[in-house]
Amino acid sequence: FQNGQVQSVEWWQYNLKFGNWTYYHNNGQVFRTYVYKNDKEYGPFKEYTDAGKLACDGHYLNGKKNGHWRFFNESGKLLRSEHWKNGVLQSSK
Repeated sequence: FQNGQVQSVEWWQYNLKFGNWTYYHNNGQVFRTYVYKNDKEYGPFKEYTDAGKLACDGHYLNGKKNGHWRFFNESGKLLRSEHWKNGVLQSSK
């Protein structure tokens, strides 16, 4: 960022996204964390507000949402919960 804060930490292997990736808000707080395997999202995902509170978490499998995803408001209250299978939404409540 122009303010000197790190914008992202990324890992590449043979020109493919690999390993833990972290993106930051311009205030330095973590924004999103991903894990990549063979250029696709794979494993845990988390997204945070600029105040550092968890906004969303879930999992990816081969670049597609998979399993339980949760979404929270600014005070940490659960807003909704979703269940995904291979990138297809199965249920939401």
